[in-house]
Amino acid sequence: VSERSFSSYEVEHLESLPLLFQSGYLTIQDIDDDYEERLYLLDYPNFEVKRAFLAEVLSNFSEINKEDTYLRRMTQYFKRGDIDNVLEELKIFFANVPYDLQIKNEKYYQTIFFAIFQLLGFNIGAEIKTNRGRIDVVVDMPQMIYLFEFKLFGSKEEALAQIKTQQYFQKYLNQKKPVTLIGVEFDPTERNIGDWVIEAVT
Repeated sequence: VSERSFSSYEVEHLESLPLLFQSGYLTIQDIDDDYEERLYLLDYPNFEVKRAFLAEVLSNFSEINKEDTYLRRMTQYFKRGDIDNVLEELKIFFANVPYDLQIKNEKYYQTIFFAIFQLLGFNIGAEIKTNRGRIDVVVDMPQMIYLFEFKLFGSKEEALAQIKTQQYFQKYLNQKKPVTLIGVEFDPTERNIGDWVIEAVT
């Protein structure tokens, strides 16, 4: 962002970016002088602040309390490789999001997945580039790698087929860890996760 983005303060029109910067939720990570106007890269100062911010956002976004055992259960399911129960827990989250906040857009669902997985403290990436395209979400665990592909107006089979046809998994084969592919379809009528299919790379 430019310096103007976080240095102007008007009480009547308070912007979120300067507020986050001044309250310590964001800090300057890098400065780029290659442009006519100096640009600043902002990021969370540490994982604890990042987690606190995400917890606050998600708890206000849904009816699930940020201290709920819901998140602890998800963490344990992930660590055990129980993706079925991870997705069942996510269905609970989506069911608690008020209907008037929901958007019929694939990126909406991807963003919620990304925010929740970040909150759990996992090494997660979104829209990861490969030589054949982009992977929706990658969760890199110490013992396993999970590749997620989402479809809002498509099937779980189409989502899985995209990962396999584009061979997104090749990027991770040299890490000597098992790779699991997950195709997830969303139900726009129910405004929730519909169904999913899981397949290990052999």
